[in-house]
Amino acid sequence: FTPGSDDRGQPTHFLPQRQFGVFVAVVPGDFGKQTVTWTLTTQGQALSVPGYIRPEWEISAMEELTSGRQPPVMRFSSDGRAMQGPAGPTTSRTATAGTPLALDVWLAGPRPTEEEQASAKTPVSWGLHRGAVAVTFDKAEQRIDRPGRTTTLATFARAGEYTLRVVAGRPATTGCCWTTAFVKVSVR
Repeated sequence: FTPGSDDRGQPTHFLPQRQFGVFVAVVPGDFGKQTVTWTLTTQGQALSVPGYIRPEWEISAMEELTSGRQPPVMRFSSDGRAMQGPAGPTTSRTATAGTPLALDVWLAGPRPTEEEQASAKTPVSWGLHRGAVAVTFDKAEQRIDRPGRTTTLATFARAGEYTLRVVAGRPATTGCCWTTAFVKVSVR
């Protein structure tokens, strides 16, 4: 990133297809007309994406203005801290290489999307965000009731530091309505 820190929590692994809420680059409130540029270099090719603030591009990731839809509320334990929206709260876990780690997610209101109401389920997906090698999930993609709970097992092939990303809900073209959170896992 320029200007600023090179590492703002961006992924080291990219999932196929279009992904939403992968990471957030925070800028100061007085950012004005400056530009922040993210440059990604892979397989010897550098690609840059400029980012700047324009009032007409402002969206609310917390409520779709036309329908009132809001992102699901997510917790990592039944009585844990509530998370909502793309801000990406983080929790930490420890694991042992080769031994499955149970990852629980609880979902609650608010109002589900029309698609979720029709199927009565909210999509939840897991993926590797940062880490040395691929992670195996027994259920990387699920659909669960809201309110409800789901568990997936993550297995790490070798020791290291990993960050997993979990997304609940489905984004609309307006930039709403999903919740993203991260799990940092120290694997020994």
